[in-house]
Amino acid sequence: MEEKRARAVRKEEVDGEKHHETRDGVWYVPSADVFETKDGVTVLLDMPGVATENVHINVQESDLVVSGLIVPESHPNEQPTHTEYGVGHFHRHFSLAADFDVDKIEAKMKDGVLKVTLPKRMARQPRKIEVRMG
Repeated sequence: MEEKRARAVRKEEVDGEKHHETRDGVWYVPSADVFETKDGVTVLLDMPGVATENVHINVQESDLVVSGLIVPESHPNEQPTHTEYGVGHFHRHFSLAADFDVDKIEAKMKDGVLKVTLPKRMARQPRKIEVRMG
């Protein structure tokens, strides 16, 4: 199997020149690592601060869409003097090959990393057809 590598990148805000969101808020593209085995593909998405109940995964036709929301903590009596951690929405879109079993896709969140497992469809096995009388 051919080895595939991609370089790690920082969390980036959605590029307004290439993508326009009509929804309010700041939108981010979570960094992702994709690993392939003979049994399927595993996608790891960096989603720090996103609660499990705020992660949404949908399969639409041949697309896997992962989105999430970081709800900012409320500090009513404090004014920030310096902030680096961006809060807002996450959205990532993957095109799927036809050989994935979409009914068996699983997802788990641990330590801010979302793991999505996409199993490959089982190859059709040869089948003997019995011929009956009558």
